[in-house]
Amino acid sequence: MVITGSEISLRSARGLAQTRSFGTLVHAFIILCLAWSCATVHAYVLQGSDPVGASSRLSSISTRAVVQIDNDVLIGGFVIGGTGVKQLLLRALGPTLTQFGVTGALLDPTLELRDSSGGLVVSNDNWGTAANAQSIPANLRPPNAHESAILATLIPGSYTAIVRGVNNTTGVALVEAYDFDTTGTSRLTSISTRGLVQTNSNVMIAGVIVQTNSEKVIVRALGPTLASFGITNPLADPTVELHDANGNLLASNDNWKTTQQTEITASGYAPPNDLESAIVSTLAPGNYTAIVRGVNGTTGVALVEVYALQAQEVWIAVRTDGLPGTGTQTDPYDGSTAAKLDTILRLIPAYTRIHLGPGTFLTTGSFSYNEARGYYVKAGWKINGAGKELTTVKATFYPTTAGTNGHCVFEGDCNVDGNGTEITDLTVDCNWQNLGAATNTRTAAINLFGNNCRISRVKAINAYGNWASLAECFCLEINPVRTMPATGAVIEGCEVSNFQGDYGYAICLPNYGPTVGKITGTIRNNRVTGWIGTAAYSTPGGFNSVFEGNYASGCRCSLYFDTDTIENVEINNNSFVDCHGFGILFMPTLGTASMKNVTIENNTIEIADYDNGPNVALAIGPASAGIATNITVRSNTILRKTTGTGYTNQAAMTISYCDGLLIENNVVDPFLYSSLFAGTQYANENVTVRGNLTSTGGIALGLEDTVIPGGD
Repeated sequence: MVITGSEISLRSARGLAQTRSFGTLVHAFIILCLAWSCATVHAYVLQGSDPVGASSRLSSISTRAVVQIDNDVLIGGFVIGGTGVKQLLLRALGPTLTQFGVTGALLDPTLELRDSSGGLVVSNDNWGTAANAQSIPANLRPPNAHESAILATLIPGSYTAIVRGVNNTTGVALVEAYDFDTTGTSRLTSISTRGLVQTNSNVMIAGVIVQTNSEKVIVRALGPTLASFGITNPLADPTVELHDANGNLLASNDNWKTTQQTEITASGYAPPNDLESAIVSTLAPGNYTAIVRGVNGTTGVALVEVYALQAQEVWIAVRTDGLPGTGTQTDPYDGSTAAKLDTILRLIPAYTRIHLGPGTFLTTGSFSYNEARGYYVKAGWKINGAGKELTTVKATFYPTTAGTNGHCVFEGDCNVDGNGTEITDLTVDCNWQNLGAATNTRTAAINLFGNNCRISRVKAINAYGNWASLAECFCLEINPVRTMPATGAVIEGCEVSNFQGDYGYAICLPNYGPTVGKITGTIRNNRVTGWIGTAAYSTPGGFNSVFEGNYASGCRCSLYFDTDTIENVEINNNSFVDCHGFGILFMPTLGTASMKNVTIENNTIEIADYDNGPNVALAIGPASAGIATNITVRSNTILRKTTGTGYTNQAAMTISYCDGLLIENNVVDPFLYSSLFAGTQYANENVTVRGNLTSTGGIALGLEDTVIPGGD
């Protein structure tokens, strides 16, 4: 739909138009994406920088596509954000399209409206048969009696409109949604579809209309990423072009890192795959088209997206005056109880900046087994507290039915790319003391999913994990989206303490396999104390990741690389003291999991004697020979802490099964030994050991200068 002053124009990608008066629609930024053949589109609309309830809003949306049968009917998704109910008109047109030159129009479309659970809200076949048909404005009633319409008042949430043909007939149809309420506290925020990119005139064409003020936008064309969501024929290498109303080329891109990489990354919307394309541009008011093609005329299913980069903002406070607030900085929403805060968070749309004021907010948090009880952190949310010593979010509810799925105060949807989600400057109190009868569960602080997610300056306290029930806690964690790789994860400047139980990790970047479900990121300048779970810092596997400037004290293990493939990892300038079991431990033991290109440099590791161990500062233990390659251990300081227990079974390094190992210029406590298992079945090959001294200037035990060649 095109909103132009007091009229709405319906335009196809080939310039067909139909104009109807629709009243005055103010300050709307509308993204319309249509493709001529059976291609469809995915468009998110994020308007202005106004809070939820402000005047900027999306007022109508539409998608045209071929309607077939079974899974190939036309499905349009939309989201209502905000806090109030909204009246919408949905239409499914077919016969009307023939007057605009569309051949093969769907002769008798039906329309269903379903909620986020898939439940049927209402359906219609032939608009005049609806009980409230006469309430539809005369100028928006479908022109043909066989076309369908639904006029409904809906609460905020996610919905799908499904268009089918009567008796499984097929043809081209148009599904539309009109927003009648332009002044309320909710709004229509997004529409999503996808499309088939062919060649010549059957490429994918998206229409972009900017109204009133200039808008900075990012246009993305995704293809390979769709394979992770079950699409069997994704477009392998999409390109995107941006044209003005006269057809002039404004910008183009093939592979997003080749142009504007810094700006695209900073936007929070960098495509997940390097072969996908993106353009960042500031557009003056007017009409634009984005054209998606396959490199060298290739074809396949693609997704075209347009995001406005000015984010919405919402303010929430612990109010004491009893007023609900409107969500602005001067009149924040009232989040003074768990019920109030949870309701507000459920209704806030994706890609919103959420400001939490000083004080303690109570919440039931997020439950992976029951979204309706709590809430999910939505894609693109940026939750900012007033400071980790000023703002606290505290969990209050733990059902006994949680089981090992457990509970997290802030948790994203594991099937949705978080795409720039950030949580910063607050304390998260997991409140394990309130577990009660649910001690077989776990409770964590923040679990996010997807690309370019960040957790910064967060204090997490009172988390819980239980080995006996396999309830594994991941206190602060950024994950890939199931089997889809993710990049750009950052956890920095955080503190974790007061852990209870015995199973789990304080700060973690987990991976789900050696070829899929990988995550790339950085863990830096964090502080973990007294973590008696599995490890303070961890990644099950690790890819292109950096661990630097972190501190751990009094932990069972400071840094643990567990189970899966470990590649291209840097561990630099960390300080791990009073280690109760291990300082740094590598155990790539799952199947053929490998370990290669790992650098461990300029770290301080202090190993303690709390039990009879062995307690080891650095241990590398792959499953079999040749799995660990190109490992460098350089310029680390390894210390020994004695506590009066009398135990002496501590070691500086135990390293086995490496092929390509350099150990040089480390300083080791003179009472600590190291073992490279020379002459045993665990022996390393292609090893160079040199310049490793004790703190008193002697040669470090077990690290005498040597060169061990490879086998035949």
